[in-house]
Amino acid sequence: MDIDKDRLKELSDLFAEAEAKVKEVEEIDGDIVVPSINELRYVGYHLIRALASEHPSIEPELNKAADHARRAIYDAAEAQVIFFLEKVKSFQERHRKAASVTDVVSDYLGLMQQVEQAKKQISETRQRELPVSRSEYYQQCEPHIQALKKIVTQLDLAEPEIAKKERKSAQNFVLTVAAAVAGLIGASSTIAALIYQASS
Repeated sequence: MDIDKDRLKELSDLFAEAEAKVKEVEEIDGDIVVPSINELRYVGYHLIRALASEHPSIEPELNKAADHARRAIYDAAEAQVIFFLEKVKSFQERHRKAASVTDVVSDYLGLMQQVEQAKKQISETRQRELPVSRSEYYQQCEPHIQALKKIVTQLDLAEPEIAKKERKSAQNFVLTVAAAVAGLIGASSTIAALIYQASS
């Protein structure tokens, strides 16, 4: 069995890239990285098979290991995109009636346009008639990951201030209604007193 050191170096670099991507996703949410971790397990499986093989060529097993490392990278990227898009969607659902969002996040509409553009480009890649390679899909996802991460971070940071403004708005509404009711009661009492004096 001949071991091509350059080929092993290439596989090692690919594994390191996949591991870094998996760790990045793991910091966001450990549950969404499971498919990528499984792919990395298969890298090890095929590498061990290659090293234990008595066959003169271990290239097929090394190719399989490299393919699994690439899939780990692609799966991690896709998991990040889906996670960030879900976070944005959840934010929108929680605050769809809150006028204070644009008070707190002044460029909110611009941020949502960026989110929609990312969704559109990724969706268009998925929807093509020809089968889309995972590599091509990854190339479409990767530029949007950092932008979406930045948007989600901005929304997360704004959320307490939005909640504070929403509470204040609700309190102001309650005070306004209470004042109106008190005014109506006062006016009713005055009218009743006038009617009573007029009838006496």
